[in-house]
Amino acid sequence: MKKLVFLLSSLLIAMTFAACSNGSLVDDPEQPNQHQDGNPINNSGEDPDEETEGDSDDIRLHFTLLNDSGDKTNIFSEDENIIFDLEIENKSQKDFVYSYNFEGNSDLVLDKDFFCVYTEKGGKIGHPWTGMFCEFSMQKEWVIAAGETYHIRCPWMFTSNYNATHPLCKGDENIQKLSEGSYYTSFSVTYNKLPNEKSSKVTKTFNTKFTIQP
Repeated sequence: MKKLVFLLSSLLIAMTFAACSNGSLVDDPEQPNQHQDGNPINNSGEDPDEETEGDSDDIRLHFTLLNDSGDKTNIFSEDENIIFDLEIENKSQKDFVYSYNFEGNSDLVLDKDFFCVYTEKGGKIGHPWTGMFCEFSMQKEWVIAAGETYHIRCPWMFTSNYNATHPLCKGDENIQKLSEGSYYTSFSVTYNKLPNEKSSKVTKTFNTKFTIQP
């Protein structure tokens, strides 16, 4: 009888230990997978301020802010330039074509608020470029070839070392210097996610915060 009681007690202890061990793999309090509001936590390691179009699309858009050294950052000093950089990656087998003034069947359309900067409270400051398609009135189309990547860039402050890329133009006109504080850039880009397919036209909005420090 004593042996039977001992065997039953040993079996019960073993079953309890196994249940506790399995439970720790499922409900580990040190590894939360969602915020208190119920939304999933981003564990991908990507910067949440970056805006990237899905990898499944033929055309992928990616926006970031760079410093003078070409490093990605959202924190700048008052004496540091800010480079606005929109990357257009053509992953398709067709040419991605945009036309002069984005007329006709252009695969890309940039509006007047492209790269526009606002104060933290939403006051509009303006954009860094001073024009589009300057001195290119004789050319009607520009191509981002299949498999190629192109960067549309523009610095906030004019310098002889760093200028805007096509289709943007930047003159040496004085532009408001950004003082210490918090800002954000917000703009939309309309494009064909499938080159030469009108029905694939979509509009992507970018919102990125940044800070100017003394």
